[in-house]
Amino acid sequence: MFKKIAKKMIGHNVHQRVGEQSSQYYDEMYASSEEYCKPYWQSRYYFIWTVLVDRLRLASPTKILEIGCGSGQFAELLHRDLQLEYVGIDISSTAIAQARSKSLGNFRFEVADALESPLLDGEYDSIVCTEVLEHLEEDLELLGRIALGTRCLCTVPNFPYESHVRHFASEHEVHDRYGQFFEDMSVWGIAGSHQEGVVYYLIDGKKKPFE
Repeated sequence: MFKKIAKKMIGHNVHQRVGEQSSQYYDEMYASSEEYCKPYWQSRYYFIWTVLVDRLRLASPTKILEIGCGSGQFAELLHRDLQLEYVGIDISSTAIAQARSKSLGNFRFEVADALESPLLDGEYDSIVCTEVLEHLEEDLELLGRIALGTRCLCTVPNFPYESHVRHFASEHEVHDRYGQFFEDMSVWGIAGSHQEGVVYYLIDGKKKPFE
């Protein structure tokens, strides 16, 4: 089953560069894909987002940074369900334009590279980073930039894709790579609702000093 998923996810274009992609790649993706224009409740990630919102609601955060906010679908759900200050960043200017078009009150969206942006130097109760770390060669450097004590909710997948640098076969593999950054860290594998065999691993923990 997993081989079938991998074959479908990666495709057969041998000229396609596999691994970390440029902002242009994501601009083209957001411009051409209907997936990111759907209402948030029709997204393939909705089932994960509801879990994130429930966890955030219990913590009553006042300010959230979303790394890799895309077209603002998760932000829409946050805006509906929670009263807070929100900043979303993404390297795709097309995605940010789509997010800004949603007119979500005081929610702020910025084109930014999370590895370099001073926006990560701000004070946040929580950082949300879903389906981002697997796309970056420097995923550990990104986590290293997050302020100590910040609650982090991240997801990573169990399947390959042309823009994935890595994927994970188990909760144990996720712990091995990212456990050094968090205290009270939990990893929960959530079965994808859109395709059999797909799993997203939800990381929940508080940032601690890098060891």
